[in-house]
Amino acid sequence: MPARRCPSHALAPGRRTRSAALLLALAFGPAPARAQEPIEVAAPPPLRFTLTVTDARSAGPVDVVLDDAPVPKTSPSLARLDDGSAIRVDVLARGVDGRGRLRLRWVATHPLEAGQARHTLEFVADGREAAPFAWSGPLEARTLALRGKAVWSFAAAFDPQDFDATFKPFHQLFLADGETLLTKGLGGSYPHHRGLFVGWNQTRCDGETHDFWHCVEGRHQRRIDTVESPFPVVADESSSIEWRDEAGHAIVRERRTLSAWDLGDARRVIDVVVTLACGSEHRVELRGDPQHAGCQLRLAEEVATHADATRYERSAGAKDSGNDVWRDCDWAMVRARIGGRDVKVLHASAAGANARVVYSTRPYGRFGAFAEFALSPDAPLELRYRVVIADGDQALDPALESAGFRAELRASCLRD
Repeated sequence: MPARRCPSHALAPGRRTRSAALLLALAFGPAPARAQEPIEVAAPPPLRFTLTVTDARSAGPVDVVLDDAPVPKTSPSLARLDDGSAIRVDVLARGVDGRGRLRLRWVATHPLEAGQARHTLEFVADGREAAPFAWSGPLEARTLALRGKAVWSFAAAFDPQDFDATFKPFHQLFLADGETLLTKGLGGSYPHHRGLFVGWNQTRCDGETHDFWHCVEGRHQRRIDTVESPFPVVADESSSIEWRDEAGHAIVRERRTLSAWDLGDARRVIDVVVTLACGSEHRVELRGDPQHAGCQLRLAEEVATHADATRYERSAGAKDSGNDVWRDCDWAMVRARIGGRDVKVLHASAAGANARVVYSTRPYGRFGAFAEFALSPDAPLELRYRVVIADGDQALDPALESAGFRAELRASCLRD
């Protein structure tokens, strides 16, 4: 699992933060009000920039940061690339001179060749183009839909009177039909396995060890707030979550952000960014084992009933360590049968400078990435993952998809 400077959205593998106080405030400060539709304003002038691609990559999501660029008045804003692609533009920082830092996200319709290319971006004057994404449902069980079909449902409730059912928030993921659940929720085998979830079973702090995987002895994860941002191209959901001990003290503060991409086809691409910080002045060690820690998925319970039909692929060079554990592994893809259809699910981890990624791949359908980390009070940690969901007959090259996710992209603004 990757350690990167935080918060950052450039796709470079990472380092710890330099200005920790500022970054902590950015990552864990008060959440803004729920995002509204952009208001209609005059469009800024066209923006020219270069995009540098270190390694050739397939068509698909592009996510890059552009510094020293003229910033639009509204964020997010809608723009168009010179090839007609829609771009979501988020302002990350504003300067006094009208320039600042932008995050550009679009879906490349053609493979990107290695090297440098020039692009022109034009902002759309009326930024109120209808977003294909929409949230619905009560606050503690919100569902995101793409063109009316459910993408995920966030189980965010915490109730001390119903502790076993609410001790950690998780995301239920859907297949492309928007009706069939890809993942398991409450109950079933290993009831602490729930959808897409995050936790370490040996979280050490100030001489104590806390289990935030099984959430026993009163340990739990509690959602504090959530910000939703629907928009064309990609929709973001960002939640503040506290990992608390039995007395309710925060041991770890997490910011969990899921981004759903609109690829225009039946594939689902979901990016997951997990930002972790100490909950107090004490250091935190994230320890455990590949079967009980990290960011993992649990497929629908029915997969466990025909586990002999489940197959995994793993990245080249992955080393079999026994007990369904694979070391030096960047990704794992499962082929399984759910709801009467064959599906493929890729779980990829961006390479981290100091992380040795390990994947656990159980035949009954629980799999994901694990690594051990140490958190310092002045240095948050950012971990990045991608989940790709496709029907069994859809083309999905896991090695190419994972390489594109990990590849470094750089953008530079061109001045007239």
